Amino acid sequence: LHVSRATNGWFCRKCNGLERHGWKDAIEFVTYYGRVDFSTAVERLTGRPMEGKSPMQKNITTPVAPEPPPSAVEASKIDDSDKFDPTYWVPRYERSVALLAGDSGAQTYLRERGFERETWERFGFGFDPAVAVPGTDGKQRAPAIVMPWFGSGQLRALRYRFLGAQQRPTGKAVKQTGRGSPKGLFFGGLGLDGFQAFQSDKPTERLRCLFVCEGEMNAMSIWQAAHPARVDVVSIGSQDSKLTAPMLDFVARYGDVVAWLDMPDRSANVVGAIRERVPHVLGVASPKDNDANDWLKLGKLQYIVAWLRLERAAGGDVDAIRRIVYDYLDAVDAGEMVLSADTTAILRKFGAKVGVDI
Repeated sequence: LHVSRATNGWFCRKCNGLERHGWKDAIEFVTYYGRVDFSTAVERLTGRPMEGKSPMQKNITTPVAPEPPPSAVEASKIDDSDKFDPTYWVPRYERSVALLAGDSGAQTYLRERGFERETWERFGFGFDPAVAVPGTDGKQRAPAIVMPWFGSGQLRALRYRFLGAQQRPTGKAVKQTGRGSPKGLFFGGLGLDGFQAFQSDKPTERLRCLFVCEGEMNAMSIWQAAHPARVDVVSIGSQDSKLTAPMLDFVARYGDVVAWLDMPDRSANVVGAIRERVPHVLGVASPKDNDANDWLKLGKLQYIVAWLRLERAAGGDVDAIRRIVYDYLDAVDAGEMVLSADTTAILRKFGAKVGVDI
């Protein structure tokens, strides 16, 4: 059984595949596996009798013809357009999620980047075996990882990371492409725990740390390495992306913010925008020119994140240091995190300063 947080749906590759009317919902799950009708399924899920008539049921056992591939002309127009038509792209994205679940080559690529299955499924990644290479009018295609960008619960853009570097007709190398615009959006919403849905003057996030970074892979790397220790992460996408007022409103809900960008001047600009709302913000450029995914592959990212929080972001504040140390100890006690030797050492060092024995 394959379940997707991104689509709030499910399918079973063996008995109820994706080709049979796409993703199914909770009612269809109870209907199909409980062998009951629609009304009974609703009653089981809600705990009360259903009012009114049942809607006409989908036939979830009769296969339908798979979606035919677009013609070369149609594909080139779609791929080269900046417009994002959800009626076209959402079904294609949903199919890409299913393709990733069954493609060992794409999974190998992600594992070589240091990712675990839980991580790429949490962020709703997919796989497309034939993405148009920019500048080729759809004539040259290559396999790519699909990375979704959501806004207000809706799919707003897709980014593609080719499994191998491609070349434009000019000879220039290209590693990725995209459909739709992520401007004004954060990548990483699927990795959040939903606290931001509750608006208050004392949001739960004030007790958590937010990392703001560039690139989907970097955001996922930080999430995988540190999320259990009360660390959230979002990506602002490309270097020319700017933080809008709603984005700053979201960032301002956090007590600690770390802006980890590739270039020092870029980091300074983002920090300047955030500091107007969050005085306690740390800006850093990639340590030793390694981005977050580089550190993940080296097995050092858990330590790097802990070091940034304790050595830099805490600013010597005793209460902040103690809270951060306990963030990690609580994650270990809950069985959600295994500390590396380097992480244990830095926690022990700072724990000794604030009276926490490790």
